[in-house]
Amino acid sequence: MTTKDLLEKARELISDPARWTKGAVARDLNGEPIEEFSSDAVCFCSIGVVSSVANCLGLFNSTTHLLDRCAGKRGYPNILSFNDAPTTTHEDIVSLFQEAINDAS
Repeated sequence: MTTKDLLEKARELISDPARWTKGAVARDLNGEPIEEFSSDAVCFCSIGVVSSVANCLGLFNSTTHLLDRCAGKRGYPNILSFNDAPTTTHEDIVSLFQEAINDAS
């Protein structure tokens, strides 16, 4: 798996607004915060979805670096602060993932 593959898979997982969240790396069906690796996780933040599909720490780091750089272009210090910003929408997140995918090409 490459960084681009990971970004595409992560984007696919959170392309449905019901599978994206703020304020926790992942949530269960009841909306309770949960670890992103749990089989009960049904929605994820940007970091949680990358972490849940990453197959190695190096790939996780290179992927989050790309996402952080894209968030920086929008005036945020990192992907987590962009994800959890009150004004960030699901469309904003999907767009940021697409930008990172394009940058990874």
